[in-house]
Amino acid sequence: MKSYCPDFKIMYLGIFFLGFFGLAKSSWATTYYVDYDNGTDNNNGAAMTAPWKHAPGASDATGNAGATTLAAGDIVYLKGGVKYRGALITVNSSGSSIATGSRGIIISGGVLTDSDGSFASVEAGQYIYIYHSKPSMADTWVESAGLFHVASKDIGSQITLSDFNGVAHSTGEMTYKVFNPIVFTTKSGWGTGKAIFDGENTRNRVFETNGKSYLSFENMSFVNIPHIGEDNDDGVIRNSTGTANYVRVYNCDWTATSSAGNISINSNGSNYWIIQNCTFTSQYYGSTSVGVYKYSLIENNDFNASCRGIGGIGAYSVIRYNTFRNYQGCSGASHSDAIGPLQTILISGDTNYWWLYGNDFYHNMQDLFLTDSNNTLLPYENRYSVIHSNVFHGMFGASGPCEDTQDMSIFIIDSSDILIANNTWGSLDTCSHYWMQLGYGGNWNSFAGNMNITLENNLFSGGGLTIR
Repeated sequence: MKSYCPDFKIMYLGIFFLGFFGLAKSSWATTYYVDYDNGTDNNNGAAMTAPWKHAPGASDATGNAGATTLAAGDIVYLKGGVKYRGALITVNSSGSSIATGSRGIIISGGVLTDSDGSFASVEAGQYIYIYHSKPSMADTWVESAGLFHVASKDIGSQITLSDFNGVAHSTGEMTYKVFNPIVFTTKSGWGTGKAIFDGENTRNRVFETNGKSYLSFENMSFVNIPHIGEDNDDGVIRNSTGTANYVRVYNCDWTATSSAGNISINSNGSNYWIIQNCTFTSQYYGSTSVGVYKYSLIENNDFNASCRGIGGIGAYSVIRYNTFRNYQGCSGASHSDAIGPLQTILISGDTNYWWLYGNDFYHNMQDLFLTDSNNTLLPYENRYSVIHSNVFHGMFGASGPCEDTQDMSIFIIDSSDILIANNTWGSLDTCSHYWMQLGYGGNWNSFAGNMNITLENNLFSGGGLTIR
C-alpha cells in the first residue's frame, strides 16, 4: 500500500496566514461601511465617514441600507470594536462561481493548472477552494486541499495562488472551485479589533445565509447569544432555506454563548463549508459549535469547554490541526463528545471518506464518537475514513462517577473500513476505563457492529486498558 500519511510540516507553516493577504476587489465590486453606534441608514454607506447603522439584509435596516442588494465581490466592513446589536441579517444574494475543475495539478509555489479548465474570468483576489473528493483512503490530495487566494491568471489554463501552503500534487485529478464571494469583515485601521455581535441574551441568530452561496464571514466576535425555541431554530451563522454552498467562516470567535441547544455554525445540509482559525469558548448544555456537511474543511480552530465541538460532518470532509479541550460534561449534561456523534441519517455514503488528522485532544470526557445510530436500513455508514497522526492526552472520563460504557477516548459503533494509524494516546487518569471501545448498538461489548477496523503504528502510554 502506498503511503497515506500527509506531510503535516508544510501545512503548519502557512496555515496561520490564510486570509491575511487582503481583499483585492474585483473591478465591479462595491465596498460598504457599517458602524452601529454612529452610522445612519440614509447615508450612502460607501465611505468610513458616511457609514450605515445596519448591514444590508438586516430586518431592521431602513433607507439606503435597507434598499441595497449585495452582489458578487462586494465587501461589507463592520467597524472593529463596535457592538452590533441589530436584528437578524439575512444575506440577500449570492457571490458567484468563476471556475470549476476536476483535473487540477498544483506544484510548489502554488501554480495550479488544469488541461480541461478555463480561467478566462479569474481575477486576482478571488478565492479558490481545493477540496477532497477522491473515494480512496490512500494517494489522495487531502494535504493539498485548502482555501486559498488567486494571485494572478497566467494563461487560460493556469493560475498562481498567493498563499498556497500545501503539498504539490502532480496527478491531474484535484477538484476545485474558484469563486468571487460576498464578504462581511472588518477593515484594518477602522476601529479596534474584531466586529462584535452582541445578542444581549435575547437574539439567538446573527446571519441567515438563506440558500445563498459563495459567502465569507471574517474577523467577528459573537457574545451573549441565547438558545430560544427548538434546537433547530438556533445558529449564529445558519442556513435554513435551500442550499448555501461554499461558505467560509474565518477568524471568528464565540464566547459565553448562553443556554441550551445553540449551534454556532449550522450549514443545515449545505456542502463545501470552510471553518478556519476560529475559537469556540464556554458553550452550554446541548450546544454544538460546528455542524457542516459534505466536502467541508475544519482547520486550525480552538474548541474549548463546550458540550460538543463538531456535531456533524459529511463525506469527504477534512478535520485537521484543531485543538479540542475541556469537554467535561457541561452544565446540565453528564456526557460530552469533542467530536460526534458522527452518523448518517438515511442517505447512503453521507459520512464516507472523511479524514481526521493532526489534531490535539486534551482533557476531554470523550474525544470521538462514530455511530450509525442503530440505523438498520443503512448499516456501516461511517466507512473508508482515516484517523491519523492525532494526539489524545489528559483526562478522559467524567469528573464524577465514571460512566462505564462511555468513558473512553474513541467510541465506534456500526462503522467499517476505518484506518486508525500513527496516533498517540497518553496520561489517562484513574477514572478512565479504555482508550478505545468498539461496540455495537445496544450491546457495548460486542464487535459485531464494526468491520475492518485497522489499527497501525499507534502509541498507547500512561496506564488504563487499551481496547475493549
